[in-house]
Amino acid sequence: MFSKRTFILGALACLFLTGCSVISEVLPETAMTNVLSGREGSNGPILVVKIDDTAQAHPQIGLEDADIVYIEQVEGGLTRLAAVFSSVIPQRIGPVRSARISDVEILSQYGRVAFAYSGAQKKLLPIIAAANLQDLGAQRQSPTIFTTDPNRTPPFAMVLRADLLMALVQEKNFHIDTAKNIGSKFGALQEGGVSTSKADMHWPAATYSATWSSDESRWLLSHNNAIDVADSGVVLGPTTLIIQMVSITPSEYKDKVGG
Repeated sequence: MFSKRTFILGALACLFLTGCSVISEVLPETAMTNVLSGREGSNGPILVVKIDDTAQAHPQIGLEDADIVYIEQVEGGLTRLAAVFSSVIPQRIGPVRSARISDVEILSQYGRVAFAYSGAQKKLLPIIAAANLQDLGAQRQSPTIFTTDPNRTPPFAMVLRADLLMALVQEKNFHIDTAKNIGSKFGALQEGGVSTSKADMHWPAATYSATWSSDESRWLLSHNNAIDVADSGVVLGPTTLIIQMVSITPSEYKDKVGG
């Protein structure tokens, strides 16, 4: 019986002399790093989905696979999420909700992305259509792609079949940019910072807290004082947490019903 060392050497000889691919089965591949998250993963086409963040929308679906998640303030001081997927596109994502004018500016740094949302204020729709993104709102797509979850109550029941949407993107030959570096640098801890293991974030009608887990090497989130658990049972939380202080100004594109 051949030893493992002998088998690897034999595979190398096979590769160089005949071009066979046996070596891929015995030597580990070099892991790719997703440029958006700094974690292991590919840099595929970018899909961005707007996701409800009210209590009725929890547990959310597919967020554990997102590379970046933006928490945005919307009407009534509530929060809504813009989830950016590149390394993994889960089969289902949701609950899907409507777009806001701030999404156009935030997403411009990624190039041309596939943008999925449930709808938007009437005056905002032409702005989205004219932006440098692939407008894939529910108003343009089949109900087999933007489905209704029978176990949830509208308007918290729209769930995107992301696999079908991205298959449509490929079928229609829509140009979607792959993930690129947007200025983030990942590496060893830099000097000069202040160590912390907990962060609290407040909006007028929502709160988040993040607690660092040494065991999991990531932040574990709580939403409105409850552990933030995805539909899959995974506790949500990023490896990198960025808190930005931004100004909020009135917009003519606001949605008075917060759709």
